[in-house]
Amino acid sequence: MSELNNALAVIDEVQKAVVGKNDVIEKIMAAIIAQGHILIEDMPGVGKTTMAKAFSKATCGRAYFPTKSCSSYPRH
Repeated sequence: MSELNNALAVIDEVQKAVVGKNDVIEKIMAAIIAQGHILIEDMPGVGKTTMAKAFSKATCGRAYFPTKSCSSYPRH
C-alpha cells in the first residue's frame, strides 16, 4: 500500500470518530507525514482528545503508518 493510500486510510478511520473537523484532520495528517509536532487547541468539549485517540488508534500509536496490523506490533 502506498504512503498516500495509508494516509487516506488513516483519515477515513479518524473521520469515523470525529465528525465535522475534516480540515483539522487533514492538517494533522500533513503534520504527521512531515514528522512535525501538533498542538490541538479549541474550546473544551469539542473532541480534541477523541481526535488524538483516533489518530493514535489508526496509526497503531506510531508516528509513521503501520505496514501490518496493529496487533503485530509489540506493546510498550
